[in-house]
Amino acid sequence: MKIKETIYTTLNARDRVAATVSALARKDTEEVLRLKKSCPKKRYVANEDAYVGTMQALEKIGSFVEVDLRGLAIDYLGYSSPGTKWETDAHKTLVRSFASIREAWRRLAGELGIDFDDLQAIRGPRHDFVEQLAQSAEGRHDESQVQEYLTAMQARFA
Repeated sequence: MKIKETIYTTLNARDRVAATVSALARKDTEEVLRLKKSCPKKRYVANEDAYVGTMQALEKIGSFVEVDLRGLAIDYLGYSSPGTKWETDAHKTLVRSFASIREAWRRLAGELGIDFDDLQAIRGPRHDFVEQLAQSAEGRHDESQVQEYLTAMQARFA
């Protein structure tokens, strides 16, 4: 479909998208290029991507860490029924995973030059039981799990 040159400049975004999809469906690459080239241009000023991207990744990873820790805390309580000895093998496995996630988070903070206590301070309130479990799990991490979690966290920055 041929559009008059003057019409290209007056298309609103919605009509331009519809015309582009139509041209793509017809495999009319020349029309697609005309629609793209005639699209109004805007320039943006933004904060440095390395800064913004790192802050966004930290926020996301921090949220994921907290969700994982809460999930492990719920699992821990699920294995704690009346008459169950307090630390079964399942409890120990959960505590090890809990500690490994926290240790990976701590190491990532160190790699980024961020004080871990400062990073923890900005996360928002934490349920008392999750905090208690964090304290009791301190130092009980598994190095291979830490590396696995750390690698996954680092991938958010690649």
